[in-house]
Amino acid sequence: MRQIDETPPQGHQLHAAAHARHPAFGCALRWFDLLRRALDTDDPERLATVLRDGALRPMDKPKRFEVAVLITLLEAINVRLPESAGWAVERDLIAVGRDSIATFRRDGAAVTVFYDQAVLPPTINLGPRDRGVAHYFCSSGRLRPDITVRTQRADGFTSYVVFELKLSDHPSYVASGFGEAIVYRHEYAPFLLGWPKAVLVTSYPVDAAPRRDDDVVAVNWAALGESGVVDGLLEGVC
Repeated sequence: MRQIDETPPQGHQLHAAAHARHPAFGCALRWFDLLRRALDTDDPERLATVLRDGALRPMDKPKRFEVAVLITLLEAINVRLPESAGWAVERDLIAVGRDSIATFRRDGAAVTVFYDQAVLPPTINLGPRDRGVAHYFCSSGRLRPDITVRTQRADGFTSYVVFELKLSDHPSYVASGFGEAIVYRHEYAPFLLGWPKAVLVTSYPVDAAPRRDDDVVAVNWAALGESGVVDGLLEGVC
């Protein structure tokens, strides 16, 4: 596979694939055409249709939920930090070796979104959970929030917000997710300097609005975009 040229196929190559005897060429051509029509576009409605029609179908339900929450959060940030106001956005794929999923920048300020990555703290400054696991069980495993958002103001002040995501209809399981969010809040306390510090996003109904007095809050995923959570984590950079 490493011998395959990464440049886009030319017209004569597409024609050759369409008329090749071996069926693998025809399959490759159909895949190429589907991907080109589905993903080579900046039209958000087209991309939403692709997702709706099954682009994420091979994933299990919890993973699809995580991606749906991630997209909802990115859209909510994009509404508040639009290009028309001078914000530039850089996006990346959910792939091994990525640095982040998206970064919004303007005049020295930046908002960076990470997905399923152990972003902080440095290994020389482990939190109480990771420090205890390393001592008692000789394990180097670290807590890894489902989503981490880093906000950097133009004056250099940097803070983080961590997200735990739970797809469930069972209140006890959702409550355990809230407990995990509380653990994140204490594990990463030196880095969580704004509000909120940790957020549980769930498919389970959440009737109460996030309280500013709570370091850890919960919100239903459908309400995330319009909730005070997004406004809170962007304070100081807008």
